Amino acid sequence: DLATQQGARSLILTYNHSLVSDIKRTLALAEIPDGIDDYTVNISTLHKFFYELVVGFEIGDSVKESKNNKKYILGFVQNYENHLNTLKEYLDLNLIGEKEISELMKTRHEQVGWDYLLIDEAQDWSELEKGIIIKIFGKSRVIIADGVDQLIRSQNKCNWTRALKPNIDFKKTHEKKGLRQKVNLVDF
Repeated sequence: DLATQQGARSLILTYNHSLVSDIKRTLALAEIPDGIDDYTVNISTLHKFFYELVVGFEIGDSVKESKNNKKYILGFVQNYENHLNTLKEYLDLNLIGEKEISELMKTRHEQVGWDYLLIDEAQDWSELEKGIIIKIFGKSRVIIADGVDQLIRSQNKCNWTRALKPNIDFKKTHEKKGLRQKVNLVDF
């Protein structure tokens, strides 16, 4: 709806690699653009997204440059939390401010220049990941899908509404219709 009705560039973030493939296929079948169009819906893993942020901001001495001038980080996932802590520190100290964020959104438009983020399985995100997303995108451009009791990555549920005012800072909805395919798969 955000893409087709409002012309927004929307990104779905998940840790589930299989879901990325499934949704990319669904978007293609629905003929919804997933590139750098005026409006688009795309999906990525949260690790890839944060990788693009760290590379884009050239944080720390871990960002290297290849022979063909492409920037990269070796062992990003192995040092994932350290990279995120450094990114958060840069944001907290305003070493990365509105100007730098705006510039990154323009220069790495396809990777990080999004109007809205949909966070899948929000209960499984870390407070660190949540803090970075809110600091860069703000609370009004983030939509979360919370699986409540489906903890996979951690035993601690991430509270996305802590210190926010209901109906002012966030709106909570309870959908009445599930669109999951479980029943259809079992019947098949």
